[in-house]
Amino acid sequence: MENHFSIFDLERRKQELARERGSRGGVAPVGEPDLPPQERSPRAEDHRPASQLLDTLEQALEAVLLALREGREPVAAPLVEAMARIVAADQPDRFYEHAALHCTGSGHAERAVFTALAAMKIGAGLGFDRRRLLHLGLTGLLHDIGLARLPGRLAQAHGGALSPQDKAKLRTLPQVSAQIVERLGPELAPVAEAVAQVCERVDGSGHPMGLRDKQIAEPAAIVGLVAHIVALREPLAQANPYIQPGAIRQVVGTGKERFPRRVLKEFLDQISLFPVNTLVRLNNDSIGRVVATYRSQPMRPGIELLYDGLGKRKDAPKRIDLPNFPLLHVVGEVDAAQLAGAGQEAP
Repeated sequence: MENHFSIFDLERRKQELARERGSRGGVAPVGEPDLPPQERSPRAEDHRPASQLLDTLEQALEAVLLALREGREPVAAPLVEAMARIVAADQPDRFYEHAALHCTGSGHAERAVFTALAAMKIGAGLGFDRRRLLHLGLTGLLHDIGLARLPGRLAQAHGGALSPQDKAKLRTLPQVSAQIVERLGPELAPVAEAVAQVCERVDGSGHPMGLRDKQIAEPAAIVGLVAHIVALREPLAQANPYIQPGAIRQVVGTGKERFPRRVLKEFLDQISLFPVNTLVRLNNDSIGRVVATYRSQPMRPGIELLYDGLGKRKDAPKRIDLPNFPLLHVVGEVDAAQLAGAGQEAP
């Protein structure tokens, strides 16, 4: 029977013990403590603002990272519980859009949370059930947690700025991260396995094991794609500091053979070439911010209009959904620095 003991069961048991022994481990029950997520109502968490749940998740990850940096044993329970609550809310679009619209581009924890939510949006599109979405989200959160045990400069430097020795250390990141996840508890074994494969590529060009095709777990391929695109971001004044149209075009144009076709297609359907929080110009010269994307029409997102066709800032942003405006379409992205250069106030 122990082989079928799930993370959800583990969290329920921990919460039962916490009530019996005075909050053992310092994890305070929140919301519906005696129910694992799959037994709650689908909208059980709707009353909680997305910002509150995401702040809780980021704080839990920060606590794990701090423990690792200080040489202490991290506690995974609050992190797993926070992610389980997000999965239970059954609103991957809502959480991803919130994270994309409020990201600042700073900090390991924020980037990891964004990566996890983008991966979960793709996983939901592929039909993952709640258990697989939980494992996928945790893989996104923890895929590079080993950076907390490596020299700090490796987390900030771009690939071209690294010495050969630092590049060699960075290539050990999947193993280091997987070993840390394994120590967080046996129930995270599927997550550790996926974390170890995040840098593998279907054409065999990845590392550390040179796996190919179906040898790579799909959660690892999803997180690997998102993390790769995030790593390609340019340090420009773009509204979305993590996923930028140029990075997506680069992968689609030159790197598509490195990722499963099914995963790449779902990425384009769910995230699109113009991700949430990208500034875009429409064919009537108005400028807006992408606030939502639609799987059925990924090139026709929801736009919050900021400037009219004459470059005048609108008194109040106006929301339009391009599927409802057939004569309008996106012609390209706009960098916030370009707005400033044109004498327009960056949003």
